[in-house]
Amino acid sequence: MGRVTAWNNGKRPSEGLGYATMLEPLGSNLWFADGGVVSFKGFDYPTRMVIVRLADGGLWLWSPVERTAALEDEVRALGPVRHIVSPNKLHYLFLGDWQAAFPTASLWATAATVAKCKELRFTGTLADDPPAKWNGQIDQFYFTNSPFMDELIFFHRVSRTAIIADLSQTFSERFLKDHWPWWMQPIARLSKMVEGWGYPPID
Repeated sequence: MGRVTAWNNGKRPSEGLGYATMLEPLGSNLWFADGGVVSFKGFDYPTRMVIVRLADGGLWLWSPVERTAALEDEVRALGPVRHIVSPNKLHYLFLGDWQAAFPTASLWATAATVAKCKELRFTGTLADDPPAKWNGQIDQFYFTNSPFMDELIFFHRVSRTAIIADLSQTFSERFLKDHWPWWMQPIARLSKMVEGWGYPPID
């Protein structure tokens, strides 16, 4: 997902509270949180997670970022974590930490991720058909057209929000200049992996 600035009734959620919150509202029962920067094949990438509150009050965590005490407290304040979801085999770094914090939550991923993370306890694999727990609330499509990457794309019905990981990359100019070498920056722009376009990587 690209960089999003979310507002709630014209105010950021931290205004008037005396502290900065990590969670930003995107829509009805939908939030996101930005994590730190991680390295992949020598290049820096930002991280972002999405939280959905389901109809039963339980939380659905998509691609969790590095867990901190502050972020965990905010998540717990929203409700019980029932599902932790990885969209593809690259989004696995922090699954174990969140599973340890919420041992009763179900852990879901693609078959490729399950095969890669044998040390984790997965509830099941995901493809085109959503599990009953979020069927009718979050739709999903299993993208397998690339020989290098399969990915689950999700659609939150109530807020009409598509939740996409690496199949849409929207780097800001600031991030490229701060984190990528000079010779990679024009490649990202030509590939339209920047804000305003959001194309996937060439591979």
